[in-house]
Amino acid sequence: METPIPTNRNEGENLRAAQLEVKEAKFATEPPEQPHKRETEPARPSEEPTTPEQAPAVPRGETESGKARREPELPKKYGTDRVAIISRDPDWLFAYWEITPQGRDAARREMESVGGGESGASKTALRVYDITGVEFTGRNVRQHIDIEISDDIGNWYVNTGEPGRTFLIDVGLLGSGGTFHTIARSNAVTMPRATASDETEERWMTTRGEFDLIYALSGGHEVARAAPSSLFSPGA
Repeated sequence: METPIPTNRNEGENLRAAQLEVKEAKFATEPPEQPHKRETEPARPSEEPTTPEQAPAVPRGETESGKARREPELPKKYGTDRVAIISRDPDWLFAYWEITPQGRDAARREMESVGGGESGASKTALRVYDITGVEFTGRNVRQHIDIEISDDIGNWYVNTGEPGRTFLIDVGLLGSGGTFHTIARSNAVTMPRATASDETEERWMTTRGEFDLIYALSGGHEVARAAPSSLFSPGA
């Protein structure tokens, strides 16, 4: 349909207003164009954490499956002939040892090679040596004591009663005649002192530089400048 040509100015303005109202009414009745929706894949469950920081905490004593976790146990034996000692206090040592069947058999063969028929009557024992002030060779000891033991794997407290002295222990076979055949030898341990040290020659002191620093940090220089030079100075 042809648009009529307005004959005057007012008629033209009225016509344009009417056309604008029709256009707005048209847009109001039509539904707005919907934006295009892109099909998306369904949401996937979150992946398992890959770092220790992201991993869920597992309760102590349980596995990830929720079953009780069995804590590893220390072996009862290590298959090595050995004895070790530590000091508990100035008077007592603590010793622990292990003797293997091979170590015992080797000691028995050594006893038989020496002779005297002591291997059949031998007993397992700890021999405690006082090696204070000597370079121990196995024979040059001041004194020793023997303690019979019954277990191939065990521990024992030894009352030395000698604070400040150095001890060492062998575990082995003790013959009926008193001969001893070592299976394993321990470390040496010096017992703690039971009294204050008798070393009195040391003199602890502060160097002049350290003294000046401490004096300055304490404000000593300020006090010295503010104080009179003498108790009898004017104003004192």
